[in-house]
Amino acid sequence: MKFPNETDPEQIKVIAKMSMLYDNPIVREELRPWFEEPQPVGHLMTKSRECAAQNHYLVALACEVVDDPSSYAFDFLSVPNLEEKLQLQHHFGIFMEAVTAKAVEDPNFMREVFRHLVVRAWDRAIINARKRYRPEYIEFATQKINSVYILLADILNEREINANSDIRAVTLWLNIFEAAFVDLKDGGFDDNVLAAMILNFNVNKEYYVESSGIVNYFLGKEWADLYISWNLAFVSRFQKNMFFYKLLIPSVLCTSDQGEYAKAFLTARVTSLAISLSAGNGGT
Repeated sequence: MKFPNETDPEQIKVIAKMSMLYDNPIVREELRPWFEEPQPVGHLMTKSRECAAQNHYLVALACEVVDDPSSYAFDFLSVPNLEEKLQLQHHFGIFMEAVTAKAVEDPNFMREVFRHLVVRAWDRAIINARKRYRPEYIEFATQKINSVYILLADILNEREINANSDIRAVTLWLNIFEAAFVDLKDGGFDDNVLAAMILNFNVNKEYYVESSGIVNYFLGKEWADLYISWNLAFVSRFQKNMFFYKLLIPSVLCTSDQGEYAKAFLTARVTSLAISLSAGNGGT
């Protein structure tokens, strides 16, 4: 299937409404061109492909999937209405990238998005999770969603400059541990459990806050690249819900653009995950 090189404004509107962000006047004004006219996006897809090729963990995962697709449950051909869902997810990824890229560069815009989602989308995300997940995963999904929205609320409560921002890294650590526990309990995912433990043992909670209020972290490109590959392997188990796009947008995937410390990775990851949750599109 070939994706178009420009957007469908109506699809972008659908995604914005699904994400509970269309009725926010600041977001709507910032993304006005996306809602009114087709926008070229070929460069974004090219950028994601180039960045994926620079992530050696992701390349290794792709090779494993080609060799044994069943081991990671990437059986997308079994998804009903696959082409329609992929087109929607394609636009969902584009919308996430537009919002996330702006949030990374503008802390005031980021806080406005988070404030809106905490107020409008938290309860809805829980309800959607209870509908989408199998019974044995509902508790995991609910805890994950609550932890993310509590994190958003904590970020909103931070002072602009002297932020207690290590809460973001701690929440990240807990979320990785929760996913590893699910893998361990279900069995058969030993490699992913090991990757999760490596990530958690090597979380660097150091950060600094620029005068603009932007928080930068010292997680490192190697750590961020492993995280992307690990998380992609984990969410592939829930492939019928198409959770993977939030990991493949340039703002998250292109860690090499952020210097050796991948300083914007955590902010980008939190933003894209929050948007995904608010659209009922995956909680991992």
